[in-house]
Amino acid sequence: MIEAGWERSVALVEVPPEEAQRALSGWRSDAAVREVAPLAGGHRHTNLRVVLDDGSAVVVRVCRSGDSCRREASVLGLVRDRAPAPRVLHIAPGGLEGSPHYLVTEFAAGRRLDDVLMHEGRMSATARELGHTVGRSLASVHAVRLAEPGLFDADLAPGPPLEDWSSFILGTLDTGRAEARLGPSLAHRLRRLVLREAGEMRGINLAPRLIHGDFKPTNILVQERGGRWEVSAILDWEFAFSGCPLFDVGTILRYEERFAPGLSDGFYDGYVGGGGELSSDWRRLSRLSDLINLAELANREKDTPIMHRDVRELVAGSVAKLEAA
Repeated sequence: MIEAGWERSVALVEVPPEEAQRALSGWRSDAAVREVAPLAGGHRHTNLRVVLDDGSAVVVRVCRSGDSCRREASVLGLVRDRAPAPRVLHIAPGGLEGSPHYLVTEFAAGRRLDDVLMHEGRMSATARELGHTVGRSLASVHAVRLAEPGLFDADLAPGPPLEDWSSFILGTLDTGRAEARLGPSLAHRLRRLVLREAGEMRGINLAPRLIHGDFKPTNILVQERGGRWEVSAILDWEFAFSGCPLFDVGTILRYEERFAPGLSDGFYDGYVGGGGELSSDWRRLSRLSDLINLAELANREKDTPIMHRDVRELVAGSVAKLEAA
């Protein structure tokens, strides 16, 4: 499993059954809670599987703020009927009777992509099939065209513009936190690489699309249906924004060396076959784009030793491959 042992950046919120019952009353007054259990995955929000007395299940997602709650619900509404994502059943951005901000969504069946890749996906043909369905699903997300790049506000209106690729990464190194966690030598190599590639990355001119923002195997559920693997749900849309599709592509392929060959080739076929656009140099450009995400993780204020150890290894691997390109 990837990201094993990563520390949470925000503590889990304890929600006893009576509070879950109160939360669901805003959605269905007749809903009786039988069981509440935290769902694995995620490092910021709290996700709870709530089983009702009729045996059905929903997810109560406790959000960090009311704006975060509204923004994620708006994004899920935007992709409804376009991409595999949980349907929003109820939203309470102001909480209810003292409860935290939350939204209620469908419970999506399936297994995490990284788990399937580590088991059934050890065969190259299966990894290729999984890559194909993931690529096609991501293309359906990126089919949503937006007027301007930028971060979203609660209503998905254009927010602050995105910082330039090189400026962002160099800015994380300038704080001192990222450099201390990467080590002086690796930080120096990363800085040198960013300066070398800044012009090309600045020249990428792709129309802004809806970007998931955290499109990694732990946020993708898959199911086998009729002898074929397909994506059943893309989870955790809190980091969605309007920007360059290479950001998501770099994230999903960050761990490709840990899985069977065929994943990235299948991804390419599925993504392009689903209407996505990738240049001949897409692997290198996507790896460069993913350095933004890795630099942000290395620069977080909270000290998380296990996560930062893994991030250092990921940055070292990416920098080595890009230096040799």
